[in-house]
Amino acid sequence: MDPINLRVPEELREQVAELARRLEGTDGPSEMSTTAQKLIYVGLGMRKSGQEPKFEGPLGMVSRPFAGVNFAGETVSFGTRVSTEVGEELTEVFETKKHPAAREALRVGVIYLQIEELDITGPAQIKRPFAKLEMEDPIDDPRAMDALQELRSVL
Repeated sequence: MDPINLRVPEELREQVAELARRLEGTDGPSEMSTTAQKLIYVGLGMRKSGQEPKFEGPLGMVSRPFAGVNFAGETVSFGTRVSTEVGEELTEVFETKKHPAAREALRVGVIYLQIEELDITGPAQIKRPFAKLEMEDPIDDPRAMDALQELRSVL
């Protein structure tokens, strides 16, 4: 297993910690790592399946520069581990180095799982209260679907 240091906004880390508490009973380092792995699998599966968040406003689809999900707070770090195979998939699918790819996969996984609870913002972090975020099932990756079902079981 390859270690990955995830440098993420504090709010994103808190989302992972809350899921770890629900799934594993605590948010210790080992439980955070396990939960982050599952979220990375979901995000990786989403990207491999060609799924991307779709933002819909009152007048139709809104492009990503004008709508997005941003996580607030200082940058914090925590670690996880993924297999060498998953690390290679991350770099290939997200077309960047392993650590940034894992961060983006984690972010996509949290967005997909918490889709109903997230605020959508536009330029300058202005909230877009009428925008909706949509993502479709299914994910073609069995590992991602297993992780998604396990994570959904605690929501």
